[in-house]
Amino acid sequence: MKKILAACVLVATSAFVMAQGITLPPSGDNQKSSVTQWIGLVKVNITYNSPNVHAPDGTDRKGKIWGDLVHYGFIDQRFGTSKAAPWRAGANENTTISFSHDVKIGGKDVKAGTYGLFLDLEKDGSSYWILSKDASSWGSYFYNPELDIARIETALKDAAYTEYLTYGFDTRERNTATAFLQWENKRLDLKIDVPNVNELYAAKMRDEMRGTTAGFSNETYLDAASFCANNKVNLEEGLKWAEAAISDPFFGRENFTTYAIKAGVLMAMGKDADAEVVMQKAIAHPTASVQDVHQYGRSLLNSGKKEKAMEVFKLNAKNHPEDKFTPNVGLARGYGLQLGSYNRAGFIEGKNSYENKDPTGVQLGLLNRANKMNGFQIGLINLSKRMQGTQIGLINIYTRGKDVGTRDGTSIGLINIGDGGFLSVYSTETFVQNYEIATGNTKNSRITGDRVTKGIYNALIYSCNTWKNPGSWAIGYGLHKMYFNRSATPGMSMFRFFGYGLEVRHVSHQKNISKNTSLLSSLKLSAGTRLHPKLYSLYIVGSVTGNHYWNDSGLQLSALTTSAENASVSTVRQWWPGFSLGVMVK
Repeated sequence: MKKILAACVLVATSAFVMAQGITLPPSGDNQKSSVTQWIGLVKVNITYNSPNVHAPDGTDRKGKIWGDLVHYGFIDQRFGTSKAAPWRAGANENTTISFSHDVKIGGKDVKAGTYGLFLDLEKDGSSYWILSKDASSWGSYFYNPELDIARIETALKDAAYTEYLTYGFDTRERNTATAFLQWENKRLDLKIDVPNVNELYAAKMRDEMRGTTAGFSNETYLDAASFCANNKVNLEEGLKWAEAAISDPFFGRENFTTYAIKAGVLMAMGKDADAEVVMQKAIAHPTASVQDVHQYGRSLLNSGKKEKAMEVFKLNAKNHPEDKFTPNVGLARGYGLQLGSYNRAGFIEGKNSYENKDPTGVQLGLLNRANKMNGFQIGLINLSKRMQGTQIGLINIYTRGKDVGTRDGTSIGLINIGDGGFLSVYSTETFVQNYEIATGNTKNSRITGDRVTKGIYNALIYSCNTWKNPGSWAIGYGLHKMYFNRSATPGMSMFRFFGYGLEVRHVSHQKNISKNTSLLSSLKLSAGTRLHPKLYSLYIVGSVTGNHYWNDSGLQLSALTTSAENASVSTVRQWWPGFSLGVMVK
């Protein structure tokens, strides 16, 4: 009986207290919470009451939140006017969301204001946030779908455990942020966009320049005009602000910065010609520093305006002779110079390009790499695709150019690996067996098909006389330039050639490499023709040579022998004419 009486007193007291309007702790101790996030100039606020996973009496409700305490779909809560109410997305009073400016949510325009925030939570499929004009009711007991202004699709996702129902924001950028509700082990997102964020900033600047002392500062107008140019917004007014920064009778100034910012606005408006006229004034102004002019030249270079960039770099060198570094760096950039241990470029232009472009690009470093190379690569290792320029290095790796009307390039190095070259096997008056592997490519030959194709080839040569034991042998290097005559008959390709070059071999008179210096050098004139019209790749080759042999230990090199005879002097020099005869596979 006492318990019943106490309960009655409690109910009566609660009703009395509520009627009197005094402030008591929130129902169920679900504390009122609020979170605010700015998206640019837009203030977004969510106000809600925050229940926790453990009930006020301490009962652990884990696993009983979603689909139980938080109901699925629309239900009759047996109170109020709504017979099909969504979840109030919190506890107690309405959860509300407010926007200081118009926003876009889920592709839908939402006007500035405060809205009730409800949630249609579905067990299967998509759930939906509901924004309602009703922001002042208690919970969702009086929910009226006719007051909805937007329904935005969302999804229930797994999340880290959260004891208290919590709203927050992430993915925070200038023009967007994602609001989220997180409770227990689930989360739902609501993406909010402000597509006109830059227009809002421009309007704010306009008000501040009109209504505060900021409107009397040159820097204010420059900052505002620069913002418009960088974001391509409010450009007509941005141009007026830039012009005011130059010519206003109170705060206007003519200098490199004011002219450059005006040019930037004109560029953003697509008025490139007008912008270049203004920039000419800027770089010619006495306030233009060597770095100012250099950076402008670099911007032209990056936009592909190489000729104009070169004019700027040359002007910088002329106006600043005291600076020996920056203007020269600009000129080097203009000429396409890449200097470093590792150089990489997509396209190096040069005189072998179709337009015969000048200046010529240069890569100078230990490792050079280019996807399309019409200039120069100079380094230890050069890598090039569609190579139509010149490689100079220890190792050159390339594929030939394929652009119609352009010229193939040249590789000069110890080892050249590409899609051109030949293999020769021949005999000479000194060594019966000579094996030569040559790599190289065609130089200055139009892809459209000249009758004469010029080629420079680098060759690795091995010579020996295996019939004599211990047998002398030689290993060396050759450089040849060859002229191939193209047949007028379709499909016959190159059918004869003439060439000249230099070969240098180290000769060893014993099985192992001898330590003494023993060099055989040969100037070589050669000619060849295809062995048969149907054998497109097989040539018979003959040559005449002028040979010089030098040995610092007095060992002679006898013709067609491998004998080593002692000379009367410590150093042997021999000269003689020679020949070779063999075959070549190209």
